[in-house]
Amino acid sequence: MKCLLFTGFVICLFTNLIFSEWRWSSSVGYRSYQGFTRYQIGGFTSFSDGYEATLHFPTSELRFPTNIQALETKINTSTGRVNIFLSHTTNFGHVNSGKLEDSDWLDSVNKKDIFSESDSILNLNQVKTGVKYFVNDITLFHNIKTKSFLTFSYYQKNMEFLANNLVQYDLSDSESKPITVSGNVIAYEQTIKSPYLGFETHSIVENFLFKAMEFHTSFGLSPKVEVNDQDDHILRKKLSKGTATGISSYFNFSLLFWLNNNWSLSLGRS
Repeated sequence: MKCLLFTGFVICLFTNLIFSEWRWSSSVGYRSYQGFTRYQIGGFTSFSDGYEATLHFPTSELRFPTNIQALETKINTSTGRVNIFLSHTTNFGHVNSGKLEDSDWLDSVNKKDIFSESDSILNLNQVKTGVKYFVNDITLFHNIKTKSFLTFSYYQKNMEFLANNLVQYDLSDSESKPITVSGNVIAYEQTIKSPYLGFETHSIVENFLFKAMEFHTSFGLSPKVEVNDQDDHILRKKLSKGTATGISSYFNFSLLFWLNNNWSLSLGRS
């Protein structure tokens, strides 16, 4: 009986979506990213000759900078309580993203032995698609209208790093001179895939300094995040590949200032 009721609900929902009038919109936005992605090794280690050991963690760390500017394009279509969206973010090829930092702790995590810096360039491509379902709306203080949504989305991000012009320091020897290497020294690629279940609120204040001001908040949880990476140490001719899984959460907020019916200015933080 429950299965029959659920099947009937799904049929009614899709029938309503198919025969409803769809409204379309699109937007283009500028995004600035500041931060880094970190790659660490150590702990339990299995060597190629079969020997196993538990090392201190980390024994080595790569810190790739993600300080770039990117362009986001987004398409929305909605009908009734349902909104479907698709967005793509890219920085259009490899651009300078800051300094890659490489650190090694040979004997103990309390004493860093080797440190190096390299110029890093980054190519970013990010796709997000999903469905929003309108829950309800309320009005506060006569002029603040708030809408709430349940969201289900899928997120995939690919980052390709290329580091060059290395400068390495031997911290265990105060008299040693820095070692410099020109050209490419390491290539690193990371792909993140995850579904998210979340909740959003959109609050609109009318008769503000602008035509209207919107305040958006969203948070969500992913029960499974899959990360695949490839680490190509060009100087050592060593290629490493790995896969990891885990959970993830997010919180975003943004302010939108509507200049007129078609144009708005947005500021946000993730």
